[in-house]
Amino acid sequence: AIVLMGARVTADVLSNASLVGIVIILAVMAFTIALSLFLGRRISLDRDAAALVGTGNSICGVSACLSVAPAIKAKASNTHAVIGVISLLGLVGVFLVPWIAAFLGLTPVQAEVLIGGSLHEIGNVIPAADLYHNAFGGEEVASLVLAYKMIRVAMLVVVAYVLSRLFARADGGGEGEVRMQGFLIAFVAVAALMSLAIYAFPEEGGEVRSVLVSLSASLLTVAMAGVGLSMDLRETLRVGRRLLPLTTLVWAAQLSLLLLLILLLV
Repeated sequence: AIVLMGARVTADVLSNASLVGIVIILAVMAFTIALSLFLGRRISLDRDAAALVGTGNSICGVSACLSVAPAIKAKASNTHAVIGVISLLGLVGVFLVPWIAAFLGLTPVQAEVLIGGSLHEIGNVIPAADLYHNAFGGEEVASLVLAYKMIRVAMLVVVAYVLSRLFARADGGGEGEVRMQGFLIAFVAVAALMSLAIYAFPEEGGEVRSVLVSLSASLLTVAMAGVGLSMDLRETLRVGRRLLPLTTLVWAAQLSLLLLLILLLV
């Protein structure tokens, strides 16, 4: 599922994002992960749980958690709990973020960066853009919202590698012990090959991309069902109750900083 998700992160999609928007989103991503790790240390939270909270909020929700978890050898209970909490906040965000954009009277360009830079899943971003347009009277922003969202998804491999090195160093391991997960390397390969295919054969490449994206979504659904089957519900709820306040605080800080930078710079 993660490998084929690379078909979404193609050059033609990423090129739609503005340079200012990209810089803002990358800065907010770094802030979100750093804040999560810092607060996790302050409340003596497991390092892997704090890293997953930061990753899930800053990149692409469940997909990011499932990608980063093996890279940092996260506990299954922490992974399951973060997935649950992130999914809950993503659902809230579908309604909250477009309402904020409309309430503050953001321009369409500003709304694109806010929605694409704050919501967790691609499945959150698309309905939020629709709500902004159809329910709150904003302009159509779906295509560019996805461009900013894909900037975050494209950073998945970088974040996974950096976190794996940080964790290895903290555990006393050498840099030689850090190995990039094979499926993340394949993710990059699919993104690069798909970009070349769309450039060389726009119509045929677009059709192939649609097939791969649909297949990725189907496989991710199966993977999530598998996670649910392996989950200890009582343990997940116990850990999730502790993680919910931290995850909410980190997301609120992420959203606030993003909104501030948008109002100042976009």
